[in-house]
Amino acid sequence: MGDSMLRGPADGATFVLVHGSNHGGWCWGRVKPLLEAARHSVYTPTLTGLAERADELTPEVGLSTHVSDITELIEGEDLHGVTLVGHSYAGAVITGAAEIVGDRIARLVYLDAFLPRDRESVLDTEPPESREAFLQIAREQGDGWRLPRDRHRPRRDGQRARAARRAARRDQLKRTLRSQAWLAVESSRARG
Repeated sequence: MGDSMLRGPADGATFVLVHGSNHGGWCWGRVKPLLEAARHSVYTPTLTGLAERADELTPEVGLSTHVSDITELIEGEDLHGVTLVGHSYAGAVITGAAEIVGDRIARLVYLDAFLPRDRESVLDTEPPESREAFLQIAREQGDGWRLPRDRHRPRRDGQRARAARRAARRDQLKRTLRSQAWLAVESSRARG
């Protein structure tokens, strides 16, 4: 971030930072204090059924639930001029939220995020072999509707090398990850 972005306007900006499907609001722990120190308001909600809200995970939890999490936060806190940031799966979430509360959003930021087209699911953006691997994992390890946190999928050679470099970090993250609702990934079509 550039220095001028960190300083912000005199009254600060409002950020809503939305995590991906394998995280919780905690993942913004290093970013949030930097933005707050620059006088910005920062919200880092955890989506229903994920991280510390894992006990709320059911087959009914999906993209529409997560879009509601964000729109209810924005409306409930009466936020305006929001910079809405979505990481990974949350690209679909913030897109859906923008369709509902667009008049309250100043900008959308897609941070290494999925950006499905209208009527396209997050899963539709995956290559066919990855899509099938996810479906198989959900069928075999996740009761047909979820991806367990310790899921295993085939890796290509390039992915193997990347995975080896991140082994230590993966061990740390495994302690905090929860199961992910398969319906959330598959139901991006819910945007209508």
